[in-house]
Amino acid sequence: MKGLMRYLEKDIVKLADPTALGPSATSDQVKAYKEALVEQDEWATHQCIIKQQVYSSIYESLLLKIQNFETGKEIWDALKKEQEEKSN
Repeated sequence: MKGLMRYLEKDIVKLADPTALGPSATSDQVKAYKEALVEQDEWATHQCIIKQQVYSSIYESLLLKIQNFETGKEIWDALKKEQEEKSN
């Protein structure tokens, strides 16, 4: 998971529909929106990679506990909590 840790530290807020910019949107607003879309797509791709790597490396019993989480951060936090509880 080297290189993916930064994708566990933040959640991306889903962007509004591009039509929400309205016809009077400035070129800077459109540019910022397009850049945010690219960032969101990159984030979503890395979330899939994180999930795949975690799912393929844990026991099925643990997978059943985390399979409904949507983000890598939620999964990571749940796994950390599980380990901390076992350590105590």
